[in-house]
Amino acid sequence: MSSPIKPNKMKKTKTGLHIDVKDKRIKVYTEKELQKIREKEMMRDDIVIVFTLSGLLICIGILIGISL
Repeated sequence: MSSPIKPNKMKKTKTGLHIDVKDKRIKVYTEKELQKIREKEMMRDDIVIVFTLSGLLICIGILIGISL
């Protein structure tokens, strides 16, 4: 029986560095690096939302155009 997947939590050191352990890899981030990663993720999410809403509006426009 396999063990359940553990949530990936970062540990913070006394010096303010964040340690992320994934499988056999250890990554160390500063607060500025984490902020940049969060900003990239937020930007990617915003782009997905914009394209989704654009597609929805185009579909609604086509449906209204067809019904006229």
